[in-house]
Amino acid sequence: MKRIYTLVEGHTEREFVSRILAPFFGEKGILISPIPMLKSGGGMGFSNLAQFKNNVKRLLHEVDQPIITTMVDLYRFPVHSDDASEETALKQYSIEPNITIRISGFKMVMDQAVQKIKPYPFFIPYIQKYEFEALLFSDPNAFSIEDDAIRQDVEAVLHATSGPEEINTSEKGHPAQRLIDIYASHDKKYQKGADAVDIAEVTGIETILAKCPNFRLWIETLTNKSNE
Repeated sequence: MKRIYTLVEGHTEREFVSRILAPFFGEKGILISPIPMLKSGGGMGFSNLAQFKNNVKRLLHEVDQPIITTMVDLYRFPVHSDDASEETALKQYSIEPNITIRISGFKMVMDQAVQKIKPYPFFIPYIQKYEFEALLFSDPNAFSIEDDAIRQDVEAVLHATSGPEEINTSEKGHPAQRLIDIYASHDKKYQKGADAVDIAEVTGIETILAKCPNFRLWIETLTNKSNE
């Protein structure tokens, strides 16, 4: 059974992997660990493909060939690279109106970049549609730990879409901004790291899996690959 390394772009995703995914996979006998994507100048983040390649490169030479995956957002997915052909492809996919094709295209570019470094059969890129915070809309009742009025507003946003992962990616409409605005309207401040993972814990991963098909497919893929 293989280990899973998850390259994450921020503190929220790192906490989510540690507090939500690790216990879930641990019950299946699978070890999953977050690996922060580090910037050359310090700190965490995912601002260009070259940065991703620098971070993944060291993982590709582990003797036991762990599964390597990613947890990054579609919203503001970087379109720059140190490779001209990669950058051209990223920019072309960034304007693709079909979101499924856009995500598949970005994932393909990431996979090709990895295979150029070293042929690696255990790389499974994942891009969250549209943003990590979409998962938090899986059960508005979880927001009752903050404020019932906040819960009602979250529920209204969810009911206006066909599901959490359909909450869109516009500058004012992406999931995190929606939460920031909802909290602010009730004189509260949405704390991206602490609030997000607390709400995810209250929601429970089974509910998130039931409500978020793209996320569920990723988890199922990792599980199946780990058991090969």
